[in-house]
Order: sequence, then C-alpha cells, then structure tokens
Amino acid sequence: LDPDWRNASHIANATLNLTAAEAVEVVKQIDAVLAPYLRSTRIDAPRDAVPARLLLRLFPRELPERER
Repeated sequence: LDPDWRNASHIANATLNLTAAEAVEVVKQIDAVLAPYLRSTRIDAPRDAVPARLLLRLFPRELPERER
C-alpha cells in the first residue's frame, strides 16, 4: 500500500446513544459530507484520485445488562 494511503486508511467502531430520529439526522449529515466526493457525480477529482471504499452501518444494538 502506498505510504500516503497507508496513512489515510482508517478503521473505526463506535457505539452511539441515539433515537431513531437522531440516527436519521446523523446519516443525513454524513451523506452531506460525502456528497462532493462521490465517484458517480464528481467531475473535478484530482488526476491522482483513486476509488476508495467507505462502508457505513448504523443499526440498533442490544447491550448486555452490565453495559447499559
């Protein structure tokens, strides 16, 4: 992996406390941040830009009683 991409690559995992309405808002905000970079619509990408995959999963999770 190219050193610049090694530095740019990222893995994250977080448990959030959200209502369903807040989850919708979080996703809208993330979508707004990503929109200018979407490969399907971006026309001004730098010549050295490459496709990069970002995965996002947001769903409710039952925690064990001791973690609540």
